Amino acid sequence: QRTVCCVFFSNYSRTPRGVVMETVRDIVYQNSSDFSYLKGQVHLPRLFYIVDYTNIVPENEDYIHNLFEDTVLTFLVFTVVEQLLCLLLSLPTANLQSAIANICHGAIMLMGRIFVKSVEYVAFTYVHARFRVMDLPSNTLGVFLLSFLAVEFTYYWGHRLEHETKLFWGSHMVHHSSETYEILVGFRLSATQSLLSGVLTIPLALFFHPLLLLFQTQMALMYQYSIHTNLVGKLGVLDYILNTPSAHRVHHGSTRDSIDKNFGAVTMIWDHVFNTFQAETMPLNYGLTTPNTDEALLNHQFGYLIEVIKDAHRTPGMKQKFKKLFYGPGWSPGKPRLGDPADLPEYDATRKPYELKFQAPIKAYAAIHFVLSPSLFICYVINGKAGEPTYYVTLLLTMLTIVMVDLLLRGNKIAFLLESGRCALSIIILRVIKGFPIGPLANYISAAYIGSMIFSGAVYILKLPVFNEKVGDMCSKSVRKNKVG
Repeated sequence: QRTVCCVFFSNYSRTPRGVVMETVRDIVYQNSSDFSYLKGQVHLPRLFYIVDYTNIVPENEDYIHNLFEDTVLTFLVFTVVEQLLCLLLSLPTANLQSAIANICHGAIMLMGRIFVKSVEYVAFTYVHARFRVMDLPSNTLGVFLLSFLAVEFTYYWGHRLEHETKLFWGSHMVHHSSETYEILVGFRLSATQSLLSGVLTIPLALFFHPLLLLFQTQMALMYQYSIHTNLVGKLGVLDYILNTPSAHRVHHGSTRDSIDKNFGAVTMIWDHVFNTFQAETMPLNYGLTTPNTDEALLNHQFGYLIEVIKDAHRTPGMKQKFKKLFYGPGWSPGKPRLGDPADLPEYDATRKPYELKFQAPIKAYAAIHFVLSPSLFICYVINGKAGEPTYYVTLLLTMLTIVMVDLLLRGNKIAFLLESGRCALSIIILRVIKGFPIGPLANYISAAYIGSMIFSGAVYILKLPVFNEKVGDMCSKSVRKNKVG
């Protein structure tokens, strides 16, 4: 019987229909369970800056370059553990729409890091090779600690400038746009995350080896992932020394007493020096100062930044253009550079996190696809396969998925027609192009795409009532944007 099936399928293997049928055959007959390619990818100590500084030598250049990417799976494991604990302790869990947005923003960030990290390292290497003042060993404790404090300093000022200038806030605000606070928010980053602090770190290459600087900048970013949680309360004196969950909750607060506080990456040292430290002493609202009215991914990533640039372009006079770009987000003519503190909101106990109540089919569909393509892309990152030809194909699929999920979550009905085409394209790519680092998952992913293609096509063609009046009404309310002052 299997021989007959194989002969039948081989006659159609080069047609789109044949690709789908071949996929069905593989799912039936090839159910491998070898997931060995994921072994050794959980690096828990790194999240707490527990590392062996003696490994920072040129021989370990690949290890240092992929430090952040190798830890992505650890981030995701932490997320699952946190949400399970929240369920067990009857604490609020992440809503589906927010979780989908966070993962998709994380995929966008990982795409951007290809460029950002490369620019940083090239700049570090050039300055160190041409202009270095001295040669310090990169794998001694004294130099390691000195470089740690130096990178903390440049990160502090880069982070502070991201909050205190409209132009840089335009790229950083996506991280603060979540109105919930859980570990997955640490993945909600912009495509240009850490670019500014990276630029400010370039002068340190006069003294420190480029690999050491690359190591420290990545560790500063990784450490902050696990502190985005409400599970851990106050830690006493540690809250005044380290960037703990308590200290970082204040940083994410959108109320008057918490805005523009606690900018440090790992420690609060420079916050104490420059008087920006604030202990957690009161309840907090999270998110932006104006409540979210949508989870539009691309609008959060680029919308505010584009509006800032357009606003500056429309403004007459170079001095006023400069203010529109480099004064604070709360500034407007007649107000202080950083805006009037009286304009900032007080704590509002009635304010609830933004969430659209989608019907179950929409939730299930969006959940499946927010896992599929972004996870496929993350598999590349985890396995260190960035730069391979199939990597760029996966990059394209991930970007298409992000756009489509964005449309679906906003209730755009034509999205299902476009989505059916995207699923068909994904099936063909996965089956025709070889070399994707997903092992036995290929068959299951292809099966999910086949089901999704049929489902989305049926929804559009048969006009199935997936988006009814209630959902449409709710989606239509999601149009108010954060205005640029």
